[in-house]
Amino acid sequence: MKQIEFNKNQLIVTAQPPKGWVIVVLQTLSVILLLFIGLIFYGLFQNGLHFGYGVGFVVNALLMWYFYRMIMWNKYGKEIFTIEDKKIKYIADYGRFKDGAQQLEFTTEIKAELLEHQNQADKVIVFHNQKENRNEHKSMESVIQIKNVYGVDFHSLEQEINDWLRSHR
Repeated sequence: MKQIEFNKNQLIVTAQPPKGWVIVVLQTLSVILLLFIGLIFYGLFQNGLHFGYGVGFVVNALLMWYFYRMIMWNKYGKEIFTIEDKKIKYIADYGRFKDGAQQLEFTTEIKAELLEHQNQADKVIVFHNQKENRNEHKSMESVIQIKNVYGVDFHSLEQEINDWLRSHR
């Protein structure tokens, strides 16, 4: 599976799917937490319907949403960078929904770099917009780490991304 794809005016960075046990652990944790929180609220407020049930429902819903997003990102997550009309648009695609829309406008030159992340073997893509005024420097960073598997040549990958940027200005 290729982690970076070039599709016309889009650069798509795909998250490496985790091992199956990670998804099972996330799903199991979400169910256990929901049951545990439900039991706590039931134990605290046994005498009829109380305000605590509403609070418990909201807390459970927020936890379910959080775990659902984590599971969807780990399974289907990808970042889509689109170039159009002197701007780069970013969308985090979770498979069933999209989130985190951002955009970076540029007037002069935009450059992509692959910078080391926490693990020195992995890199993240950073788009820089260097304007004449140093205070107006803006950047956009990918969330997904590009793994150094199968001997990826990061220098040639960085060059390929910058060539792609130049061809879509």
